[in-house]
Amino acid sequence: MPDVTNISITDRAARLLGRERLMRTRLTPDDVFTLDYISSFTEPDGTTVDGFRPGYSAGYARAGDVRAAWLHLRLPDGTALCFWPRFGWDAEGHYVLDVISERYAILSLERRF
Repeated sequence: MPDVTNISITDRAARLLGRERLMRTRLTPDDVFTLDYISSFTEPDGTTVDGFRPGYSAGYARAGDVRAAWLHLRLPDGTALCFWPRFGWDAEGHYVLDVISERYAILSLERRF
């Protein structure tokens, strides 16, 4: 699993991610902190929940479920997590993790040129 360091995080996203990490429960001591892409959030009638935007949500996964396609991310504050980028990762680029929805604790991960 490649180790990614070409990323920064906004203060707002760091606070949200820290809060989410504390609120979520590991099932086992070996669980891995993750960012999971959430593409939709719908009402029972199929309409998108008001204010929802697709993005990454914090969670945990069993270490054995994290495969080679996932990237290992180390944030500037030392937080380590794994994620599967939904786009081609450019090792030469620079990426920013930011909040796109406080209400639903959703983060964006975008390349900055």
